[in-house]
Amino acid sequence: MTAYNIPQALTLGDHITELILEAQALETWPVEIFALKNLRILRIRHCGLKSVPADIGKLKHLDELDLSHNAITKLPAGIGKLDRLSVLHVSGNRLSTLPASLSRCLTLRELDISGNCFSRCPPVVLNAPWLARLRVADNQLHKLPAALGNCTQLQELDLSHNALTTLPTALSKLVKLRKLDLSHNNLRRLPAALSKLPWLEEIDVSDNPALPQPIALLALPALKRLRGLTGPEKTDMLDELVDACNRHKLPPAWRKLLWQWREGATAVDWLTLPAADLSKLLNLSWPELTVAIRAYLFELRPSQLAPGAVITPLGECLIRYHDIEARLHQQGIQWREKADKTPTHLLLGAPPIQLPILKNTPYIFIGERELLKWLDRIEGRYLALDPPAEKLEMLRRLLAGGDRQKIMLALQIVKGGGMPDELLPDFQKVIINCTDPGLRNELVNLAFPYLSEIPSYQTQ
Repeated sequence: MTAYNIPQALTLGDHITELILEAQALETWPVEIFALKNLRILRIRHCGLKSVPADIGKLKHLDELDLSHNAITKLPAGIGKLDRLSVLHVSGNRLSTLPASLSRCLTLRELDISGNCFSRCPPVVLNAPWLARLRVADNQLHKLPAALGNCTQLQELDLSHNALTTLPTALSKLVKLRKLDLSHNNLRRLPAALSKLPWLEEIDVSDNPALPQPIALLALPALKRLRGLTGPEKTDMLDELVDACNRHKLPPAWRKLLWQWREGATAVDWLTLPAADLSKLLNLSWPELTVAIRAYLFELRPSQLAPGAVITPLGECLIRYHDIEARLHQQGIQWREKADKTPTHLLLGAPPIQLPILKNTPYIFIGERELLKWLDRIEGRYLALDPPAEKLEMLRRLLAGGDRQKIMLALQIVKGGGMPDELLPDFQKVIINCTDPGLRNELVNLAFPYLSEIPSYQTQ
């Protein structure tokens, strides 16, 4: 049972397991507390308490002791007799030391000494390797001892709002750490090994003015939240990126590459990733990322098609295979409906695109527009290569009239002579305004494969 004042606690007597005294004027310790033999949780907060009696050790069943936000300057040695104590909160007091006897509390898992007057990490902490959560925020720490690395069971460590300039490399020994708050310090660098902690999920390095952008932390294997890499205005964008990488089980090292892209870098080398990895990125359903990668692939890796090439389509391609089957066959090029070990070229359909996970084979990526342009070029189709001005003007008139027969005539001319780039805007206008489903389908089948790399021309 829980009591919220001393009279109520005395009335309930041995039935009391939790006593909460909040914002009550208590300059001295209420001795009546020692009569509560089954007390497991004691919280005396914001009460102006100045001291803790040596007899605190009599509360043998105490599991949690919270004396936060008082005026305590010293804890008694008797606290070491609380051999069941697992949680000790003394934040917001005037402590500068902790009793050595606290190291005898072998069940202590959580210690909060934030908001006190500690100028160095208390030695007793270094002798308590069983601690799981340690909060030393808002003190006067300038450095940390290497011995902090001995606290190998730590899962949460809060060192925010201090005056730290460096961190010991021994922090890399905290292999169970999941949360680390280093915000509001004067850090100038981070130990390189910090970015390899296997279970670190959340880290905050914000408000360290001299600290370079900690982009290496994006490689943390278990990362879920990172603060301090960017300003508040981009925090949601960073969270989205990390969440997407985790959801799709992408390698941690990719986060850096993706963040460079998100930040607007123009020299992101997507081709450092093998085909299998690129297919995963294209599967993220980020339209702008799909466009960026596809544009990069087509710009830097033009298809070197030659007899013996084997093409496999990936995603929803707009090219109708039966429209180009004879053309491909005539050039000695094969087609495979599904990716296997034989393809040399991967034909990327229009986004949004879902790709299989490919093996790490040095495929050459090719776009639908590029394939059609290559065929036009090899076959010497005059309209695609060097369209006469008068022919272009005649085709524009046929398309602009809105007459079905004239539009069909323009389609036949283009099918025979190739698609000129100059006519693509005209085809786009006709497609948008066309109300004849059959005719519109003919227009889309012919024109959109040439437009598939231009986002504004995507089909709905």
